[in-house]
Amino acid sequence: MENLKFPMQERRCMPPPSADGFPFGGDTQQDTKISKAMEQHRWLLFLQKLQEGKPEDIQTIFSEVKDYTCKLMFDPSGSEVILKLFQVCDEERKKQLVFSLTADAQLFISLCLHSQGCESLKKFLGVMTPNQVSHIMNVFSYFTVPLVNHQIGCQVIHHCFKIFPANQTQPILEVIDRYCLEIAVDQNGSALLQVLISGDYLKGGPLYRIVSTLWSMSYNLSRNEFGTCVIQHLIGLEIPHLLERLMDRLQGSFALMWKDEPARIVLKKLMGASKKKYAPQIIEDMITSPHFLAVLLQNRDPFLLQFAKIYAKGTTRKILNDLICQYSQLLRIK
Repeated sequence: MENLKFPMQERRCMPPPSADGFPFGGDTQQDTKISKAMEQHRWLLFLQKLQEGKPEDIQTIFSEVKDYTCKLMFDPSGSEVILKLFQVCDEERKKQLVFSLTADAQLFISLCLHSQGCESLKKFLGVMTPNQVSHIMNVFSYFTVPLVNHQIGCQVIHHCFKIFPANQTQPILEVIDRYCLEIAVDQNGSALLQVLISGDYLKGGPLYRIVSTLWSMSYNLSRNEFGTCVIQHLIGLEIPHLLERLMDRLQGSFALMWKDEPARIVLKKLMGASKKKYAPQIIEDMITSPHFLAVLLQNRDPFLLQFAKIYAKGTTRKILNDLICQYSQLLRIK
């Protein structure tokens, strides 16, 4: 299927959310109620005709609604009609419905960010053919970041990963990899990354590249309230070669990281990983850092001193003892 083309500048543009519900006609409240009742009756009639499956009825209904596919999916009844029509149509008509759904980029993204639209779209995705899915994934790739970082839009992207194999969601994965930092520091994006990594990475799936990108940004991510959750999650997977890469990446930065609350949580998690295998290396790196005294005086963290006393050896232990002796009053150590 020929893929829909969008201008590149729209790839990460998020339009304003649409109004709640499908906009039925009527200028007054009474007119609106009457209009809704008439539309409800009409949808029920359409569903009855589609259920009967007469070709002439299918053609009539298709001709009437095909140009309004996306708008109708804002409404539960309209969405039900579109879904049923899609199921009884031939391949050519299905193709036209899919293209109608995505023809207006702004309207389509508003659908993804709308509570009812999101539910309608998830049902629609479940009955598409591989070619139709490929088209939709390419459309999603132009708006992946604003969708992932939106509470409702994130559900649409997550649903795609749940029901489609990795090779079909590749366009979305490529955008997530490209804008990994922007996604990881968002509350919704951070949550999605954690779910995806748990479900796929340990199976050797295509998220390996995204994990590598996250590791390369681990210092910056660890200092962000949501990015730190992603790094903590990766540490919690207890994958030896990943932990080694993280240690190499953060070497020389441990003392500075301890000064930031989110990053400090990452370090505590890392110290406890693999049966505290990395604690001695982290403590030695911190004590020999020119920033260590400032960290001690700023935080006066009993956890840090406790770990330092346990794991500092040789020359490093002597440096620690000298600092404690010299600054015991400031550190409030008796």
